Amino acid sequence: MRRNFQLTEEKENLMRPSKVLGYDRDNIGIACLEREMYEVALSQFKRAIYLNPYEVRFKKHLAWCYYKCEKYTEALPAVNTALEQKPEDEEAAEIKKRIEDKLAKH
Repeated sequence: MRRNFQLTEEKENLMRPSKVLGYDRDNIGIACLEREMYEVALSQFKRAIYLNPYEVRFKKHLAWCYYKCEKYTEALPAVNTALEQKPEDEEAAEIKKRIEDKLAKH
């Protein structure tokens, strides 16, 4: 089983960056986030971004996960990257506002 997983990661690495990769990792990350398994979620969101740097929602999910972990200084660059790619993204703007509010209180 472990060998099959390694082969999958090797294939992903050869195909990256690709607009078709990362969605499975993002879905796993969301499921982990909902279960408060933050460290696993973070690793899945990071992998999704590594595989597909074009998808803005992966960066928003990473930022939100950092926010939920109270890692606000890590969350801000992630959401800023999302907003650089898609400045009109209202959800990313709301996440950024929440992060900045928390940073202002610390």
